[in-house]
Amino acid sequence: MPGQIHFKTSGKRVDIGNDGEVNVLRSSIRHDAGLPYRCAGGLCGTCKMRVEEGRENLSPIRKAEERILGDLLEQGYRLGCQTFARGSCTVSWDPSQAKGKELPKLREFWEKYGGRPSFQQTSRKP
Repeated sequence: MPGQIHFKTSGKRVDIGNDGEVNVLRSSIRHDAGLPYRCAGGLCGTCKMRVEEGRENLSPIRKAEERILGDLLEQGYRLGCQTFARGSCTVSWDPSQAKGKELPKLREFWEKYGGRPSFQQTSRKP
């Protein structure tokens, strides 16, 4: 189900395309949509966003989100780094929530690998 992620705070809209699902934070980084981030790994909470529409089009809540957001989950908050969009949604955030500068090497990584790092499965010998 293709659709768009509407980054309401910055006014940007990003097409999901036919990939099936995309990570919200990675899409924001690749398309300069402005969602603040620091670690991009579910540790700091900088990429906290409020899902205003399309909650049903997002991946299930992960343990890192439960740990960091707690009761805010019930109010519609998610972590952009932990959330995948499978269809249209609208997200917003407080522009002052950035805790520091973004990490340039992290941005370079997501731009280079298109937001989809590949993981090779290795076989183990008994």
